[in-house]
Order: sequence, then C-alpha cells, then structure tokens
Amino acid sequence: MTLGSFTVRLPLYRIESQVTYHSPRIPSVFERMIMRLCAQYRDVQQVCELSLLAVFRDRLGVGDARELIEISMSNLLALDALEVPPGAQALECPLSELRLTADGESFLRNDRLPGRPRTETVEHLYDPLTNETVGRGERPQRATRVQQGEASPLAELLRPPSPAAHVEMALTRESYPWKQPATEIERVDSRIAEEPHREQTIVLSCRDDSVLSVHAPYDAALQKWLEHADPEVVWDALLADILMTDDGGEPLADAALLRDVQRVQPLSDPAQKRPPVRLRIVSAGADITLEPATPVVVLSPEVDVPPFVDHAAAPPRLVVPLHLPLAPGFAGASLALRSSLPAVDIAGAFRLYWAGQPRRCGLALTLAQSPSDAIWAVLREALETACATSDDPRVALLAALWRDPASVIDAWLAARAHRSFAELLTLGEACTTALALWLRGDDTIWKPLLNEVLVRRLGEAAARVLPGRVPHPEAIATLKRVKALVPVDGAALQTAYLMNATPVTSVDQLAALRAAMLPVAAIPGSLIAPEIQQLWLEQALDGAELALHGPHELVEPFQSFREAASAVHRDIGEQALIAARKDSVDPRTLTPRALSALSRWRNARDMAVHAGESIRFRELDHGLETWSRLARHHLAEPDTARRMVVLDTSALLERPALLRSLRPRDVPVMPQRVLNELDGLKKHEDAGRASRARDAIRQIEIANGIRFEAAHPHLLPSEWDAGEPDNDILSVAQYLRLSDVLLLSNDRNLRNKAKSLGLAAEDTTSYAAPAAAKATSTPTPARAKPNRR
Repeated sequence: MTLGSFTVRLPLYRIESQVTYHSPRIPSVFERMIMRLCAQYRDVQQVCELSLLAVFRDRLGVGDARELIEISMSNLLALDALEVPPGAQALECPLSELRLTADGESFLRNDRLPGRPRTETVEHLYDPLTNETVGRGERPQRATRVQQGEASPLAELLRPPSPAAHVEMALTRESYPWKQPATEIERVDSRIAEEPHREQTIVLSCRDDSVLSVHAPYDAALQKWLEHADPEVVWDALLADILMTDDGGEPLADAALLRDVQRVQPLSDPAQKRPPVRLRIVSAGADITLEPATPVVVLSPEVDVPPFVDHAAAPPRLVVPLHLPLAPGFAGASLALRSSLPAVDIAGAFRLYWAGQPRRCGLALTLAQSPSDAIWAVLREALETACATSDDPRVALLAALWRDPASVIDAWLAARAHRSFAELLTLGEACTTALALWLRGDDTIWKPLLNEVLVRRLGEAAARVLPGRVPHPEAIATLKRVKALVPVDGAALQTAYLMNATPVTSVDQLAALRAAMLPVAAIPGSLIAPEIQQLWLEQALDGAELALHGPHELVEPFQSFREAASAVHRDIGEQALIAARKDSVDPRTLTPRALSALSRWRNARDMAVHAGESIRFRELDHGLETWSRLARHHLAEPDTARRMVVLDTSALLERPALLRSLRPRDVPVMPQRVLNELDGLKKHEDAGRASRARDAIRQIEIANGIRFEAAHPHLLPSEWDAGEPDNDILSVAQYLRLSDVLLLSNDRNLRNKAKSLGLAAEDTTSYAAPAAAKATSTPTPARAKPNRR
C-alpha cells in the first residue's frame, strides 16, 4: 500500500570561480620585425654589430623609433620571446648578442603572440545526482524549483570534493563575452559559495509484511541514486524525518491493522491529506486546530453533561462524556461531507522494516469501511444517548449529522409540544441556529425539512390559543419572528396565528401588520375593524386609491366597489343624478356605458361591507335607483328570455324569407321606417328590386310574432340628424336596449353606427351561417343602400 507522496529537499551547490585566461593576438609590425632580425640577421656581416635602434634608424630610415621599439621590445621580453645578455640594454646591445627563445621561434613561425593574462568571475550550479553543472542564470535540465533555506540532509554527503574540475568541464561548452575561440584557460580557482536545494517528490510504500520501500516516479536520477545508495544513508537523510522515528509518545500499535485500511499517512503531517468532512470526533487532548473549519466533538471521560463550547468565529465544539473503551490507538472518527459514511482514524507507532532492520514509524490510519462501521455503531449510540435529552438544541440535534434531520427535529419538538406558541417559536429559532452550526453548507437540505416540522408544530400550538387574546404589539413581534423562521410555508401559519389577535382599528396598525407578514399571507377579514372598512368606503366614494394592505378577503369587494363608484361618476355623471333627484332625465344620457355603470354599481353594492352606515352611500344609491327608474320610463321594459332582432330594409331586400328562418329565441322587430321604405320600393323602376320589396311585404304579412315599433329620435345623441332614416331604425334598437338587442342590416355603415352606441349588429350572411362557419367567414361586402325616400 502507498503511505503517501512526500516532498524532499535535494542539495544543489552554487560554485563561484576565478578563471585566469589569455587570448593569442597577431604581432605588431615592429614586434614581427624585431623577431625576424633576431632570427635571420644576427649572423649577417655589417648588420650583426648594429644595435636594434641603429638598424631601425640608420638602415630602415625610421626617424624617432625609440618609443615604438621600446614598447615592442618590452612586450617580447615579457613573453620570454628574446634572450638578452645579463646587464645589457636590449636597445643598445649588438644584434649578434640577441637571440630568440624557443617560444619566440614558435611565435614567429605561427605569427601569434599570447595576450596578457586576465581574470573573470563566473558562477555555476552543480547537481550531484545528475553530475550536471550549468552557468549562472540557467537551471538544471530537470524543471524543479531551486530554493534557498535550510540545507538538505544530503548536503555534506554529496558535496563535490573538487568543484574546479566540474567548472573546467562546463567552461569548455559555455560561451562568454570574454571567451574567444582561441582563448586559453590557464587556471580555475573555485569555491562553494552557498547550498540551495531543489524539491522533488518521493513515494513511500509498505508491503503486507511491513517492509518499506521508496521510489521517485518523477525523477530518474533520484530513482537511480535511491537504488544504489547506502540504505542507512537514505533512511537518515530522507525517511527518518518523514516517519517520526523517535521512541516517545505513541503506543505501539498492531501492524495487522495495516491490512484493512482506506488510507495511511505518516504522523509527521496528519492533516495534510485529510479530505474535508462534515464532523470530526476526537479523543480528549487532540489538537483540533489542524482543521479550523470543521465542527468537532471531543470525547472526554471527565464530564457528565455535554457542554457546548461556542466560538463566534470558529465551528462549534461539543464535549461529550464517553466511558467506553474503543480500539487501541483510537485517534478519532469523521463523517464524510456528503454521504455521512463514517471513517475511524487510528494513530500510533508501528513496527516496520527497512533494509532488513525494524524501525519505529509513526503512522495515522483511516480504517476501511467495515471496521469503521463497527466502531462507529458503538460511538453513535453513546453520542445519541448522551445528547438526546438535552434542552439545548445545539447539543440535542447533533444526531442530525448522521440521521434524517426532520425526524431528529420532530422527535425533539414532540417532547415539548405542550409548550406555548411563543416558547415553541423560540425553540424553533434555536433549532435553526443549531442546524446552521452543525450542517454548514447544507442549507438547501435541512431548511425545507425544518420548515415543514416547524409549520406543523407551530400550527398545532396556534390552534390551542384562545381567540382575541394576543395584543397588537405582541402579534407584530411574533409575526416578524415567524416570517424570519419559516419564510417558505409560514403564510398559513401567520394567518392561523392572527385568528388569536385583537382586531386592528387603524390603517397604521394594519400597515404594520402587513409589513410583519409574508407577502402571500392573508390577514383574516374578521381582524379588520368596522372603522377601517368605513374609511375605505368613504375613500372609494371619492375615487381615491385604497391602501388595503392585502391580501385579505375584503380586497376584492372594496376594489370592485371603488371601480364601480368611479364608473358611476364617469359614465353617468353628477348632473344626471342631480336631474334624477328632480324626477327628470335626459334620454340622451342613457348610454350603454351609463347602463353598464349602473349594473356594476349594483353588483359591487351588494358586496360592500358596512355600506349602509354611510350617509353618502345611501344618497348615491338612492339617486342611482331614481335614475334607473326614469331610464326605464323612457326605454322598453326588458325581456330577459328573448332577443330583440331589429330588421333593416337592406336585410329584408337581400333575404325576403329571413322571417321564416329566425332563431328560436329571437323576436323580429319591425321599425315603422322599414315598412314605409318597403312600401315605396314595391313600385321601384328596377323590376328586380320592386319584386323583392313585394316579396318582403308578403313575408311580413304572413309572419307571426313581429313586434312593430315607431321611432324614438329623442334617444339618439343630440348631434345626430333626427330625420335620417338610418337614425330612425337605430332609435328603435336604442329603445329596446334594456333587452338583448341585435340589429340585422346589410348596410355596413349602419352596422358601424349601431356599434358606436354599444349595440350588437350583423349582416344576414353572418346571421344565417352555422356557428362553426361564422368563426371563419369573411366579412360580407357592403350592399347597396335602399333608396330611402
């Protein structure tokens, strides 16, 4: 099994070096001439007795040559290219006494002189595992981080004995501004300036027989070194610190536990690889600061009642009494973040083997699921027994971490169901706080469950309170708490609670009540006092906006009443009502909108609460009924069972047999104007038209149930021409408007005028068509109007 992957520090060495070098150059003209004179003319008569200065001045014609010759001679002497007799002046000495050295002959032959020696400082980084040396600013071929800090345990072991040799090899392949192809390095003086390190990963494993192994899966050079290095060196340098081989502290645990585990890791960093959990249970004295974001239960035999330790900025910590023996080396248990599966940890010293020798290794184990379940069953029962009876929900609801939160909450609240509504509300708020502490991050799971339980339990408590006992300020405060505690399903609960409150007697109180409630929560109508309803009634009569603060059962009646009152003032008008009180009415004001406003008023009036207590209401209602009575005096009595079909001349000319095909509940109405027009058309010069007129007259004669009506021009708008034949026909329809009226005409404009009065109108084709065809039929083209005379 794998114990884990660990980062180790491997040494690197920064080497500073002083490099002494020189670069060959081409001799100057004078240097070359001096070497040739000394090599080829020292035995030539007439020349060998001359000095170099004389040769240049007298034989070569160089005027003032001393300065140039002195510089060149000085360079050659410094390079040991010339031999000069002891004590002699090189420029004054005869040429026969000067000779080239072996180096000088080589310089002359190759036409090259060595440069002056120079010194440069260079830096290198040496990796002992790869025997790789790279220059400053470069990195080893393996891309690992180079860091400063505490020296690696392998630093002394792998320190290079001769760093200069590694630098010399690196210089042969490196480029520098001062290094030319012909540059020759004379000497390298090196020293190790500091010892940085690089980080690399090793993997520790343990076989079933407790034998340890280590390998470096990401670094071939390190793996090779591990395979060939002395095992004791590897242990001392790399493994000892990881496995905590000190002999103190942890009890020696059974190595057989290693065969049934989920995870094993050294004790050197027990929190490093722990997955996040929803609950950590530890023994007394354990370090709980390693996981500051995890709720913790501490098992202690030193307490009898579980105390809750509350830290405002930290997760909760609960100390639970436990006197049961658990597994040897028990370090703690945890519940998984999502599945709530238990995991039990064992910590201690285990006897493992390295290089054939036993080693005391500190390990932290997480047992496999089966042994974890067995230990957890004992531990869970002890926790539930210790916490379930507590009156503090932060203690009692601990079991919601591994059981259904709804059942835990309901069982705890059921034992306290006898308490008052206010007390249960306080307990519900405490439950919310407790679950928020223990079930962090699971709000979407436990909040709906808690909401359901609280609504049921609080609803039962609300039903036990006697009506009318809760004063208004207390009700407001309680409603706010309910709104905050159960914001999803608390509307019905708030309504039920208000059944126990005293009536609201002012709009301000009602507004405060609404602000404390959920938007969808209904205020009981019985809670709204008559004083408020009377105020709304007066405001509705004025047409003012109503601050009803709904929803409640009075919203719709008062809104309908206000709209009806506004329609009365708008469509009937104050002047018409004043005239009605004087037993007078202008028939032209009997518009469809006015009649519709009267109908709306009657419907809303019957729903209005406490309306009879308003003098203004009674006066307005009396005026409207008077106006209605006068309207009935000017209009025909309504026939609610039948429809009045007013016939136009154009309809009878188009379909003379129309009177035989009327629908069963339709009553034909014949305006006097139509009879007069047919009488005039029967002698029309157009024979076809005259024939149809006579046919229509015959159909009228033999038909039964025809209602004949004279014109009522006073019922039409004042701006309409009273002598217009079409208007006479429309006045008949207007006179019958208290009944269901239909104007039947093939004159399109006449139909339009009827609709402007709010009357229904159709042509004969639409009337005769079946209902299904009527929905899809196209409008009938306008027919020629009869020649009205």
